[in-house]
Amino acid sequence: MTFKKFSFFCALFLCVFTSCKKNGGSSSGYHLTATIDGQSQSFNVNPFVFKVTNGGASIISIEGYAGNQSNQQIMAISWTSYSPSVILIPGNYSDTSSAYSLEGVYNPSISVSYVGGNGLTANMSNSNHLKMTITSIDSTAVKGTFSGDFYLNGDASSPKKSITSGDFYVPWKK
Repeated sequence: MTFKKFSFFCALFLCVFTSCKKNGGSSSGYHLTATIDGQSQSFNVNPFVFKVTNGGASIISIEGYAGNQSNQQIMAISWTSYSPSVILIPGNYSDTSSAYSLEGVYNPSISVSYVGGNGLTANMSNSNHLKMTITSIDSTAVKGTFSGDFYLNGDASSPKKSITSGDFYVPWKK
């Protein structure tokens, strides 16, 4: 596992399992939704975005939850830059870039994980690459869309989940 992937997963799972309340719903129109293998899903239990900066690296992660603590479902999309000159602004992003890393995690249950993004699909010509469009970003929230293939345990030869029509409007975690 590369350092980039290791740091991504460490930051993502640390925040997923320690930083948010897992009850209640979204407010102010905040949401994180997606169509997974043709089924609409909402991850609207306190959806949020956070940023972690360490040296020249920045990780921005968009996260949402569904279900309850005994059947928690998680959707997270993470954008990572290893250069202070590469920042997240409105625009289109893809897992095929070498300027940043774009990865996602979908956990339909606490023990099952599907992963998509850089390193998994970059060299696969028949893959539905992970893409994200940021339509707005300011000091209060981030809004955009995403889609792509996510593979069981991050293994591109394993079963996949096709994620389409991903949509988010999430507040910054304070």
